Amino acid sequence: TGNPSTHPTGLPTVSPLERPSITPVLPPNEGGIKDVVFYVLGDAPYQRKEFDDDQFPKQVRDIPNDSDFVFHVGDMQRTKTSLCNITWYQHVADILRYSTSPVFITPGD
Repeated sequence: TGNPSTHPTGLPTVSPLERPSITPVLPPNEGGIKDVVFYVLGDAPYQRKEFDDDQFPKQVRDIPNDSDFVFHVGDMQRTKTSLCNITWYQHVADILRYSTSPVFITPGD
């Protein structure tokens, strides 16, 4: 509906409220709302020594038990030199099973 504005216009033109709220609609931890706790891993493991010296397995085992889930953002091997070996991904999956919380991964770089 026209070109974007080059300056702030103030209040939104379409809103479920007549004017924006300054405070959250529900205060924290009220109304049955539970915090979501999660941990994120990535850029590991890159090298065999991270398995051999227990670095990566220890990192996974040390994730606190308060997490609702764990997310690994991928980037688990050097694609230029590894050719994305499936055995490597299987080994990483075995280590991620140490987690006491569900684990989600995004394979790739």
